[in-house]
Amino acid sequence: MWDLSIYYPYNIKFNSLHNDNFTKFKIINQKDDIIEIHYVVKNEIIKSIIQIVLPHQERIILFPNKSHIAIIPISKKENTIFIKVKNGWKYIYT
Repeated sequence: MWDLSIYYPYNIKFNSLHNDNFTKFKIINQKDDIIEIHYVVKNEIIKSIIQIVLPHQERIILFPNKSHIAIIPISKKENTIFIKVKNGWKYIYT
């Protein structure tokens, strides 16, 4: 049975979600900003958005293991945060 509280990055192959190569990571947005989540590869932010977190919303997102992400507030792109995703970690945007 699928857990509907878990979000998946856009463009992930559906059949790949059934293996153990994924990590749960929780993002809590406590501000009025919309934040975008992007992959980071070799210190470069990939342009395509993998997830959006709306104001005052929290999301549990399943990322591929060893993922690096950028959390970018739409209204304050200079406040970009870079994170290496670890299983069970939580990021609170305040």
